[in-house]
Amino acid sequence: MSRQMSPIAKEQDSYKRALRFLKANRPEGRLDVHLSYRSFQALENQAKAIYGNAIYPRVEYSAIDSRVTIHTIPTALHSSAAASLEHHISICVREVLVQHGRESLFNLLVPVGDTTCEVDDHGRGSTKSPDGGLKYYRIGKLADLIFVVEVGVSEGYRALRADIALWLNEFHCRTAILLWCKENRRFRYPTNLDVYSTDVADPFGPYLYRGHPWFGTMERAIIEVYKRGPTSGGSMTPENSCTLVRNGRRIVTEERLDLGLNLGDFYPPNEEGIEDIRESPILPATEYLAIVLTMGAQDTARNRFTKFIRERAPKPMSRQI
Repeated sequence: MSRQMSPIAKEQDSYKRALRFLKANRPEGRLDVHLSYRSFQALENQAKAIYGNAIYPRVEYSAIDSRVTIHTIPTALHSSAAASLEHHISICVREVLVQHGRESLFNLLVPVGDTTCEVDDHGRGSTKSPDGGLKYYRIGKLADLIFVVEVGVSEGYRALRADIALWLNEFHCRTAILLWCKENRRFRYPTNLDVYSTDVADPFGPYLYRGHPWFGTMERAIIEVYKRGPTSGGSMTPENSCTLVRNGRRIVTEERLDLGLNLGDFYPPNEEGIEDIRESPILPATEYLAIVLTMGAQDTARNRFTKFIRERAPKPMSRQI
């Protein structure tokens, strides 16, 4: 008969697991574990002691569900998709403002960049860095986080939705976009060097070199929009959801994608400058999104191959004088 672990033993076991993951620091990884805030602080200190001010691995904490998340360096698909999606949505917002002669209001939206957001909740606050996003800024006032982008590549969809819940409910963000891509196989480096034509039949993979897949087929790519109402809090039912890619094939044919976004989603309710155009739709271009996913898959394959070659190249011999 198996003996159930005590809460203290379970905490210690989870902490050791997280510490092993942190020290291994394998690329393209994410780990979610439930730990106390004190254990999170200990892991955060470990990360700083080992890696200094490096962006990755990154340790985050959600006070909503006592969840610690560790991210190692992501794929090129993850990074490029997040930055490109933030940029493209910004351009779409600007286009609407220009159409109505309100271009100056675009200057109130500032990209968040590589910013860590923190919120205090009686001494155990949440800490998280968005993959992308925008802040609304008025001179003389604190900037408000208004919009975030969260991207996941082959990581848990539920974990990504939990990230969105944190932004909406804990950080009181107004609008969030989730982009989730799934590669149809877990990537493994080959066991020998005799690998590399970038043979590819479709833009969403697979990308091969001498038969070895450096990026598998993009099994699925979905994009979802979540919103926080003025009084209802953050709902975890997406405002809209669209499958962009399935089994390596683009399935959206419309020129523009209607995700239920409008101009008011990117400004606070009291912004009078857009009062009469608040419902104007924000419509991302599907062709642009397809290109972002294609380039991300290509760059991920290239980076994986380059890393494989670099790590197995013979080390230069030191010359003794």
